[in-house]
Amino acid sequence: MTEPAPTQASTFAAEDARRLRWITVARTVALVGIIGVVAAVNPPASWSYYFSLISCFAITGWANYAVSRSRWEGAWRAYAFAALDFALLTFTLIVPAPGAREGLPDVFFLRFDSFDYFYVILASLAISLRPSLLVWGGLCGVAFWSVGLVWLARGEAVTLEEPGGPDDAAIRALANAANPHHLDLGVQFQGLAIFFITSILLAVAVAASLRLAMREAAQERRAANLSRYLPAEMIESLADRDAPFGAERETEAAILFADIVGFSRIAEQRAPHEVVALLREVQALIEAQVFAQGGVLDKFIGDGAMASFGAVRRDGEDGREAAVRAVECARGILAAAAERNRRGGEPARISVGLHFGPVVVGDVGSARRMELAVIGDAVNVAARLETMTRELGVGAAVSDQAVAAAGRPAGLRLIGPRPIQGREKPVTVWAIDQP
Repeated sequence: MTEPAPTQASTFAAEDARRLRWITVARTVALVGIIGVVAAVNPPASWSYYFSLISCFAITGWANYAVSRSRWEGAWRAYAFAALDFALLTFTLIVPAPGAREGLPDVFFLRFDSFDYFYVILASLAISLRPSLLVWGGLCGVAFWSVGLVWLARGEAVTLEEPGGPDDAAIRALANAANPHHLDLGVQFQGLAIFFITSILLAVAVAASLRLAMREAAQERRAANLSRYLPAEMIESLADRDAPFGAERETEAAILFADIVGFSRIAEQRAPHEVVALLREVQALIEAQVFAQGGVLDKFIGDGAMASFGAVRRDGEDGREAAVRAVECARGILAAAAERNRRGGEPARISVGLHFGPVVVGDVGSARRMELAVIGDAVNVAARLETMTRELGVGAAVSDQAVAAAGRPAGLRLIGPRPIQGREKPVTVWAIDQP
């Protein structure tokens, strides 16, 4: 059974899981490095305290990853562990290790910009490509640090402002700087405001990047879908144009119809799964020959297919080149079918009709469902020629217009003028015999 194609949601979910694994590994490596920094700048008496906190960060990181791979995984996980990280970091920065600060007040150490560590967590949240998670991280950082500031401000020796008159600003500033117990709430809340604004800006940037990634994914899906109808080199050529197809336009093109002869009888005598298997095999054969000659596979019609050559032109291509490729495609389909039948299995005879003439190329359908269509008398004549192969007993019936456009290639046998149903003028028919 063919595996279903991954959806956009499943693709992003798989990428999110891979990203979280690498974030967790990188987080662990960073924490190992921090152990060395802590050992270098703190007295040995405080090592056990800080190493325990570092271990907590490592445990929460791997717990986050473990939950993501368990049955408890849900949208809550990323938000809960983000809040836990900010809470744990706030505790680490504000609550000192016993005897680590040599008698200086806890509030004094806010002057060393320890709040900057919050930006590291915020940056790690940005890797998740979730704008809402970044906003949540900004709110958590502001909330937990505010709680920490309130806790510090309640200390008995803490001063929030030195006394002095309005003309003593310089004196107050010097006094505040010299006072280790002073807590400048204005500076702290300014830092919180900048932190939250940064989280909003990062969320906007991530949202923009996510939209770009989704557009690129959509382009890749469209290119993959288009590759089912157009050869790869033509897709690349169209991708470089601002308007690949544009409005409806008239052009001359070679139209080819291919069909399985006696398919109704085969379907009657075989099990449905055998019929489907045969149909897929023959359609793949036709597709390969059409693409090998740079044609456009317009559609599969029941047990047949319609292809065009020159309706969507390659750069610098003229009608003659398209007609030559169409004739070679007809030969290729018959040769590939004969080779397939020689290998054994359910035999399948394929008939081909080919005509060259004016067509209209453009989009048809509604605003919700559109497709590129090739319409015109040449399409009808090609379909009639394909049907005519039964009475003529030939592999392919090719109109004189297609033969002339292709420069009258060798190997075709003249049948002569033949009436076409629904058309006043007959068409001179050439045959390509079954190999």
